[in-house]
Amino acid sequence: MQRNGRIVGFFAHAGWYVDAIGVYVNLTEEEDGLAKFVPWGGDGVRSHDIVVAPHRLESVTICSCFVIDSLAFSYIDRNGQSHTSGRWGGPGGASNMVSLGPSEFLTGISGTIGQYEEHSNVITSLRLVTNARSYGPFGETKGTPFHIPLQSNGCIVGFFGRADKFLNAIGVCTNHKIEIMQQLQAGLVRIGPWGGDGGMCHDIDAAPHHLESVTICSCLVIDSIAFSFRDHKGQKHYAGPWGGCGGNDHKIQLEPSETVVKLSGTIGAFGGIPNVVTSLTLVTSSGRYGPYGREEGIAFHVPVRSNGSIVGFFAQAEEYITAIGVYVSTQ
Repeated sequence: MQRNGRIVGFFAHAGWYVDAIGVYVNLTEEEDGLAKFVPWGGDGVRSHDIVVAPHRLESVTICSCFVIDSLAFSYIDRNGQSHTSGRWGGPGGASNMVSLGPSEFLTGISGTIGQYEEHSNVITSLRLVTNARSYGPFGETKGTPFHIPLQSNGCIVGFFGRADKFLNAIGVCTNHKIEIMQQLQAGLVRIGPWGGDGGMCHDIDAAPHHLESVTICSCLVIDSIAFSFRDHKGQKHYAGPWGGCGGNDHKIQLEPSETVVKLSGTIGAFGGIPNVVTSLTLVTSSGRYGPYGREEGIAFHVPVRSNGSIVGFFAQAEEYITAIGVYVSTQ
């Protein structure tokens, strides 16, 4: 436990007995929301940790074959300085490097713990989940499963653990992704989402600067959404389609000087799902598009200031869009 931390709760795996236990840790304001979760796995020979408190994770390199042989990662501290930690573990395994995008956050990690060779407990597999996609699994998913739970506004910014020939145990450092996003790009704000809790989370992996097109598929509700945008360097990115395969396509191609200044819609029950996005309307500096879907349910609108514009989206979706949020640029 760090000197400024305290245990505020527990979680566990249990049947007849408690098989594994973890803790929730709260820190004082000294580390500005940074928290550490105790490592999952065996005892190992050597303990590994970082010296400088992390603020944002940049990349993770996992070497694996039958188990996780080693772990390395790079991160940025609060002063914007880059740091590299690892390689923690042995020299074996194939190397897989996961580089996170400018607005991509590691939001979850899971894996398995089991016996390998003469070692009673090593990390046999790892899977990384970000707000944009899933990476892995790396290694072989054999043994006791584990996952590291995070709050909805949390993200993993660093690791610590125990390792010798293989990675024996892994723990994480977490921070608040909203705060990181606000510091990541001046003038870019993430608002929302509006809607329900169901479905998979979808997000972009680059900070948006200008929205170029939006494709909405809809019939009775909003089935899916896709869009294209450019970042500050002028590079074009595509996102989606997020959602199901139903509905009719409606593509909105924005002119070079046209910006989206308002998004509104409705949320209601459909097909046994208590909350889905039932309609969407986009208002630009040149005109109005929609409504798409049926305007049934609770109305919502995205507040955009007079000098702002919507430059991207994030969402929760499965067969339909269950929730939607926006990125707003104030520049």
